[in-house]
Amino acid sequence: PATLSLFPPREAGVSGVPSAGGVRDGSSTRDQLLELTMREVAKVGPAAFNTRTVCAELDIAHPMVHYYFGSRDGLIAEAAHALYARYVDLVWAAAEAAPRVPIERLRAFLQAGLRLSVEMRGWGAVLNYYSFYSNAMADIVAERHQQDHVALYTRNLAMVAQLVADVWDDRVTDGAPQSATLEPRPELDVIAGLMFSLQGLTVWRAGHVVPLDAVPEAEELADQLAAAHLGNVVSLIAASRPTDRAPHEEDR
Repeated sequence: PATLSLFPPREAGVSGVPSAGGVRDGSSTRDQLLELTMREVAKVGPAAFNTRTVCAELDIAHPMVHYYFGSRDGLIAEAAHALYARYVDLVWAAAEAAPRVPIERLRAFLQAGLRLSVEMRGWGAVLNYYSFYSNAMADIVAERHQQDHVALYTRNLAMVAQLVADVWDDRVTDGAPQSATLEPRPELDVIAGLMFSLQGLTVWRAGHVVPLDAVPEAEELADQLAAAHLGNVVSLIAASRPTDRAPHEEDR
């Protein structure tokens, strides 16, 4: 959907976020800290994130961060987990909202993944490079959220696998899968290449390529080039159907 966002507009301060999983009127101080942290780290990145900024916006004492989360790293770790859970829900929602055509559902899933990954910007350093950024945060995630975090990751993997299989078999499977195995299978080969490609595209769109920053035309063409790349990826996935799968209708 065009309105798909990890951070819907706030209408009345932090308590006015009208989104699933977001802060609502009457939400707890703890939830509001998480929501503001998700938004702030997306803007400035984990290194520049200052807990005093979110505390000031909520008009609460700085020690409340330690009261609820144990430390600054504890707050960032929990916010990262909460944000990833929101991301997984939203990318599948995008697939479900697409026309009931296998290739269009896969395309919507990938487009949503790119859009949301660009929106979360500063979180890339945390979600993708935990151990390099802060071993302390990695330990906190493992201690507090490892099982749930792995479940989210495998669910996301299973969703991609199902969408790819649906393209190959020319079908639409109802309902989101909950888990996946990493045993060798054709879908896994495709998913690996797909994730690597999407990750590189996300880094390019969310960050800066220094030599291109001075080329206005490059930025103007960025969305067009990203869409063309995703289109090529989807076409390659459709064309990579194993010979023992049901025929794919080329006009879809």
